[in-house]
Amino acid sequence: MILTNINISKYIFISLPIIFLTGPFLTDLAVVLISLQFLILSLSKRSLTIYKTTFVYFFFSFYLLIIISGILSVDTFSSLILFDGPIFYIRYLFFSLAIIYLLNLDNRLVKYFFISLSISTLFLIIDTSFQWTFNYNLLGIVDDNPRVSSVFGKEKVLGHYLGFVSPILFCLSLFFSNVNKKFLLIGFLIFFLSILISIISGDRTGLLKLILFAFTAVFFMKNYKKYFIFLVLISLFFAYQLVKNDEDINNRFNQTIDEITKTTIPYLPLTKLHQDHFNTAYVMFLDKPIIGHGPQGFRLSCHNNQKYNSYNGCNNHPHNYYSQLLSELGIFGFFTITLIFFYLIFLVLRNLCINYFVNELSDTKLINSLLICCLILNIFPVMAHFNFYNNWVNAMLFLNISIILFFSKKFINTIL
Repeated sequence: MILTNINISKYIFISLPIIFLTGPFLTDLAVVLISLQFLILSLSKRSLTIYKTTFVYFFFSFYLLIIISGILSVDTFSSLILFDGPIFYIRYLFFSLAIIYLLNLDNRLVKYFFISLSISTLFLIIDTSFQWTFNYNLLGIVDDNPRVSSVFGKEKVLGHYLGFVSPILFCLSLFFSNVNKKFLLIGFLIFFLSILISIISGDRTGLLKLILFAFTAVFFMKNYKKYFIFLVLISLFFAYQLVKNDEDINNRFNQTIDEITKTTIPYLPLTKLHQDHFNTAYVMFLDKPIIGHGPQGFRLSCHNNQKYNSYNGCNNHPHNYYSQLLSELGIFGFFTITLIFFYLIFLVLRNLCINYFVNELSDTKLINSLLICCLILNIFPVMAHFNFYNNWVNAMLFLNISIILFFSKKFINTIL
């Protein structure tokens, strides 16, 4: 039976970087297949050790909050089943555990995944450059929109994707640099090119994540600090040239400056529209502060209530995880993600202090610290986010979490 053959999950895991490029459908299918296979395998062998961890207890507690809030919402079916199906959020728990298990089972998978990620990202960079030059990509997809998007087409998520995967790719290149320094060179090159492609794509959030990660890495990587500083400086130089000489990029840059100066607190990476979403979410929270309006409640309640409509902030979601959970899961949901954020900050600051004042971090702890920084940037409070239940984004987020947990060595090597 296909679901009992663990090699299937290995192949899917290695192929994930390519699957991500196809969009949400195949990505979610891959998550489901990996999750189901692991669940069946763990239950059939009656080995439940991996489920007895803090990560599992914490995740399951949050999942129960989602279910309870959805049941108590005005429209339980729409809240839990429709749209991105929050009732199926549990699949990301099994997906994460499956990735950890696979990596522990066969450490070579890390290398194969790195190669797959490098090839797919380089293809994306080349394809985007080709499209920017000729207005169609290597697959023949024509796009007259000034914001190039490569294989993602009308979905302008190219910069977001690079902001997710390029830092992880760099961390893995650092992991393999002990074997061959060429791996680190590949990591630096792809990371630099990703910054330029994000500028070309006009994706402000993705670009900001890459720049912030570069600055963060400077503090951790003593031996490569000068290289990262050089990388940032040369990126800024090329960015200046692109903004100066490309009319579309220049317009996008000026639009960004104009938008972020009109918010209540200027120069945050947010627009006036984002601020309207936040205001609406806060008013919704005040009406149901304990348990919220239920998953998808921002989408379901906002348009049908004149009180919320008056803030001009209605949308499918408020484009910020913290605002969304505040309005949909109440104070408990907001507290959960806030606790995670500050716990991650604590881990990074602790490791940073150890690195400078005690002794230099081991390679594994250094890589893990940088991977945690990747996760922090993807849930940073004052930044625009996707829908909290978006399957494409969550697959990448929980992949990041899985690799962090694997490198933390807190999970036993033999689980099944």
